[in-house]
Amino acid sequence: GRGKSVSVGIAAVGLALALGRGANIIVTAPEPENVQSLFRFAKKALERLGLNPEAAGEGELITELRSEAVSLCYYPPAEGYKGSADLYVIDEAAGIHVPILHKYLSKPRVVYSSTVHGYEGAGRGFSVKFLKKAREKREFTELHMNEPIRYAPGDPIERWLFDVLLLDAEPVELTEEDYELIKRKEVYLEKPDLDDWFENDRPELRHFVGIYILAHYRNRPSDVALLADAPHHEARVLRLKNGKIVTAVQIAREGSIPKGVIEKMAKGYKPRGNIIPDMMVKHHILKEFARLKGYRIVRIATHPDAMDMGLGSKALELLEKEARERGLDWIGSGFGASEELVRFWIRNGFAVVHLSPARNPVSGEFTAIVLKPISERARKLIRRANDEFRIRFTEWLGDTHRELEPGIARWLFETPFGEAVDYPVYLTEIQKKRLDAFTGKVLTYDTVLDAVKPIAKLYFLDGWMKPYLDERQIRLLIYRVLQAHSWEETAKLIERTGTFTMIELRDVIRGLWYYYKRLL
Repeated sequence: GRGKSVSVGIAAVGLALALGRGANIIVTAPEPENVQSLFRFAKKALERLGLNPEAAGEGELITELRSEAVSLCYYPPAEGYKGSADLYVIDEAAGIHVPILHKYLSKPRVVYSSTVHGYEGAGRGFSVKFLKKAREKREFTELHMNEPIRYAPGDPIERWLFDVLLLDAEPVELTEEDYELIKRKEVYLEKPDLDDWFENDRPELRHFVGIYILAHYRNRPSDVALLADAPHHEARVLRLKNGKIVTAVQIAREGSIPKGVIEKMAKGYKPRGNIIPDMMVKHHILKEFARLKGYRIVRIATHPDAMDMGLGSKALELLEKEARERGLDWIGSGFGASEELVRFWIRNGFAVVHLSPARNPVSGEFTAIVLKPISERARKLIRRANDEFRIRFTEWLGDTHRELEPGIARWLFETPFGEAVDYPVYLTEIQKKRLDAFTGKVLTYDTVLDAVKPIAKLYFLDGWMKPYLDERQIRLLIYRVLQAHSWEETAKLIERTGTFTMIELRDVIRGLWYYYKRLL
């Protein structure tokens, strides 16, 4: 609110004119709403220069400005870098997923503009993860805006706003003694009294919210309001023995839906606050799941100075224990599927049951939904949903998820249940003979892929007793066979020559065919 976007809007027009007439500017931010002041003041600048800009957009929102000398156009973050422009402006950069910010780094002229601390997003993600890497890749100028344009320094309303919306929340500082407690896992899970936190302005509330602000989440003031007001949302904290909060968890109670509502859900009705039961009814046709009750983990984040020390897994373990004691059936979560996050949930015994068909326009990630059964009834249903997901995923990879990173796909196939999916794979006698001819170097891959694909499917639908393949071989199988990428693209992925890639794939298929031949 200090005038950062306004400054960038005016400056972008100035730079574009300095570059010469007909300059093209691509503007991006998490949402079109974020760049309205940028567009309004760019328009004013063009009008002041007598360049008669024309604005276009949706409703009240401006998403395009055109004049004879310069044009500005808004694109979602995951799309902007694909277009060609003379200048790229990324506003509210801390609210955008770090890998997407990197995509713009190769552009000749790029401006990143952001609050590094506040509701717009991951201050730590932007200033530590992104800027640190950016400095290694190229040189750039950093400008810090300390004096506000819109109001006087030290304005009491700004101070009040930061206080009320917890924009200045910070996690508690950790000492050497605290790290010793963390190493020994001397922690406990607690359900805090939120009424007490909010009504008495407890420092714990700031420590709790501060963990989210410095984690990888995009934060909005409404997130804190949801925690304060939503009747089915609750908080859990992992505290050290000395009371310091090191992990923040927000959960929503879901399920226990009446029969009449479940019938309406099957026909398209979406009940509020029941994201996981709704997905299980619509995508897995498991109406009985909606009767069960569970916890959906809305957010889980660890103190930024205590990452990768097992605290997230410990919080999940203790939350599961609580859910069991309360007679719940399941615990689940939905999140943007990165390799690191999928691995975290899988290693904690969760099963993947769904993957969104499209990438999130801001983060560029597909959303995965995972579940862990607690009751026996839930176990049967979640196992069935996990089996079904793995079957459909072998096909989705060739179409809906053809551009999904193979390193992520490889983890989405993993299962905590350990058994093979009961799914018939059929090969004709001629296909079997052609596979023999392929592994014996008589036929080429391109003439036998109809017989190779079922073998690859068998591998990914198998249980823990499947043949061993190393990471490169697994990615090769996903990328070339299931996603049908070219030899050239595949060779680039595994950083080998085209010939080596062909030989390696033949060797992988030979091993799998030798193993699965007896089953078929």
